[in-house]
Amino acid sequence: MKKLLLTIILLSCLTITAQNGYELPEATYQSIFKKVNQLDSLSARQFSNSVVRATKTPYTFLLAKKRGKSASYYYIESGLSASEIQEQKETGCDKCMRVNFTVYGERYVFLDVTGSLNDLLPTWNREFLPAATPELIKDSFKYREVKDRNTGVDVRLTEQGGVWQIYNWSI
Repeated sequence: MKKLLLTIILLSCLTITAQNGYELPEATYQSIFKKVNQLDSLSARQFSNSVVRATKTPYTFLLAKKRGKSASYYYIESGLSASEIQEQKETGCDKCMRVNFTVYGERYVFLDVTGSLNDLLPTWNREFLPAATPELIKDSFKYREVKDRNTGVDVRLTEQGGVWQIYNWSI
């Protein structure tokens, strides 16, 4: 009897430690799946606009590019002169925020957006994980991932070299 009880306790401890993700209601995962994987060109542009409107840095729409199976919406920092904007267009737009999508026929799937944590956090909170704060995000991986096997949702907030990215791994 003692062995059985000990085995049950050990197995429950393993189960508890294995659950390190942030749990959301099933309806929330389904909503996230639709927001990032079932868009058309209009809703993709609206999603891009909502990402940029939520940033701390003011941006202005610059251009949209669609090539083959990808589409990107470029937004440039507001307040740049015409010559600075032209220079950004020619040199790769390092003062731009770019929201990328993969295109499957008429369906657009959100791929990624890159920026500072301050710029991306409002979108992360609104669209994916409302409870996340900069401190929690930096301290715990569970606040940087929204993942659900049933719906196939797998969206992550990652950092590399001071640059943050919201990336849709559910593709």
